[in-house]
Amino acid sequence: MAHIDSLMISCRVIGRGVEYAFMSTLLNDLKHKVGLVSVNYRQTDNNEMVRPYLENCGLSLTDNNYYEGELEKILMHIPATHIEIHVRHE
Repeated sequence: MAHIDSLMISCRVIGRGVEYAFMSTLLNDLKHKVGLVSVNYRQTDNNEMVRPYLENCGLSLTDNNYYEGELEKILMHIPATHIEIHVRHE
């Protein structure tokens, strides 16, 4: 399982597709290594927009403040975007 403990995205980019391009790139990089993904989520007034984002990515809220899902299903669920992000491994 891959666990995302802290995910910080500026509110200025949420809604422009960058958030989905980022998640897609991150999870595509992990798809041959893990089967499940978990994201730590603590609801506050400042991060209310994160919940719909995680749900739109195909993650489901569990009873212990985590969103979780099967990586392959999440990748199929993430909305398509025209933004490309390239990862360079060194």
